[in-house]
Amino acid sequence: MSKLFERPSSLQILTSATTSEASFDFVGASKQVTVRVPLNDMCFVDAISEKTSLSRNRVISLLLEAGLDSYLSQLEASNAKAFEAIAELYSGNIESALDSGDFERGI
Repeated sequence: MSKLFERPSSLQILTSATTSEASFDFVGASKQVTVRVPLNDMCFVDAISEKTSLSRNRVISLLLEAGLDSYLSQLEASNAKAFEAIAELYSGNIESALDSGDFERGI
């Protein structure tokens, strides 16, 4: 699949927000989840959030996406493709989930 433009990575977005007055909006579907974050990690999340003026939620989302990108890049190609295929199956259900109210639309 050909992309019209190369989207900056989540790490690039977060770094840009840390070093400049950048502003980023999220567009897409999201799912609210509850997760336990180690206190030390949460202190860094809060510090990044304060420095960048991004919400805690946005910082955590960007860090999660950057971590997933990094993780997938370290896998052998066959394993990465297997995970991408499974994720594709899950994403095929997003529209029905949006209709059922399980996800929130981000703008």
